[in-house]
Amino acid sequence: MELVLDSREEKSLAKLCSYLDIPIRRAANRSGNGWLEQVLSCIGLSSLIDEYSNYFNPYSYNKGYTNDNDGFNPELGMLKLSNEIKHNKGILNEFLNEIFRRLDDMDQYLLDQIRNCVELLGYQLQIESTQIGMQYSLQYLSFGEVERQEEMSVVRKEINLNQPDILRYYNEALETYSNGNFKSCIDNCRTAYEKVFATLDNENGDYLKGILSATGETVIQDGAELKSKKKIFKYWLENNKGANRYRMMATLYSGMSGLGPHGEDKPLQEDALMILRMTEDVFLWLIQKRLI
Repeated sequence: MELVLDSREEKSLAKLCSYLDIPIRRAANRSGNGWLEQVLSCIGLSSLIDEYSNYFNPYSYNKGYTNDNDGFNPELGMLKLSNEIKHNKGILNEFLNEIFRRLDDMDQYLLDQIRNCVELLGYQLQIESTQIGMQYSLQYLSFGEVERQEEMSVVRKEINLNQPDILRYYNEALETYSNGNFKSCIDNCRTAYEKVFATLDNENGDYLKGILSATGETVIQDGAELKSKKKIFKYWLENNKGANRYRMMATLYSGMSGLGPHGEDKPLQEDALMILRMTEDVFLWLIQKRLI
C-alpha cells in the first residue's frame, strides 16, 4: 500500500492545535461550558456544536452536581474540527480567528512557536495591546495564499513519488522552521536543493551543471559555450545579459550557503521563510517542466 503523507499544512495545523491547547483550556475554564458554541455560532457552523462541544466543555453535570469533564480535550477537539473544515480555506480562516480573539495573554515562547506554525500555514500573527489585554488575530501573508497551499501539496506529492530521498530534507526544513531553528531550516533547504539539481547532471552529479541543464540556457562567447559558473557570471558582468534563470538559481544556492550553519551570516526568521518559499517555488518550476 502506498504511503500517504500529510501535507505541510496538515502538519503545521496539528502543531498549532497542540500549542493552542493550554490557552484554550484557560479561556474555556474562564467562560465555562458553551465556549465553542459561541465560536461556531459566530462563523455560521452551529451545526457542528453537538459533535464537538464536549471537547471544549470543562464541566459535566449529573443530578445537579458539577464535575470535571473527562472528555475535555481542546487539542484533540481542535484537530478533529480543523480537519473537517480545512478544505474550505475561508471557513478555516474564520474559525482560527474566532479562536485567537478569545485567548488571553500568552508568553513569548508560546507566541514564537505559534507564529512559526501559522506562517507555514500562510498567515501572519497580529498582536495588539489594548486596555483589556493583548488581542490576537491572523492575516494572510500574501494574496493568493490559498492557491499556494494547494501548489505546495502538489510539490510534496511529486517529490515523494519521484525523489523520495529528497523529501526527508524538505520535511526537516519545515520541522526546523516551525521549531525556530532557522539556520537548520536553511541548511536543509540547501541540501534538498543541491541534491535535486545534482540528479539532473548525468555525467558527474554536479548541481551547478544540473541547474544549467534544467534551464536549457546557453551562453556563447567567441564561438565557445560557457559552462562554468565563473565564466557565465563574468560574461554577465561584462555584457549585462545571459543565462538569467541559471544565475538566479545559482545565486539562491549561494545565499543558502551563506545563511546556513557554516555561513558567515546569522539568518532572521524572515530570511528562513523567504528561502523556504523560494526553494518550494523552484521545485514547483521543476515539476512544471517535468524534471521532478
